[in-house]
Amino acid sequence: MELTSIAAAALALVLVLCLAWFVLKAISVSYRGALKAKHIQVVETVPLGGKDRMVLVRYQGNEYLLGVGGTGVTLVDKKPEVGNELSSSQ
Repeated sequence: MELTSIAAAALALVLVLCLAWFVLKAISVSYRGALKAKHIQVVETVPLGGKDRMVLVRYQGNEYLLGVGGTGVTLVDKKPEVGNELSSSQ
């Protein structure tokens, strides 16, 4: 009887873990979809170590290079009108 109980408990644990994985996957997909619907686009992220990273963000045709760390966010550089540069260089 003990072997049957252990097998049933193991099966239940595996089912719960699978269900949790599917729920987290669904949340992740819907979160990414919500981000794509916004006007802000994260173009690239480069980790610098620890909590620090550089993030390139596109917003209303402008690109912003941000330094992001444990102490806050700093605007490093701004490149205006990304779309216009691409069309004029062709």
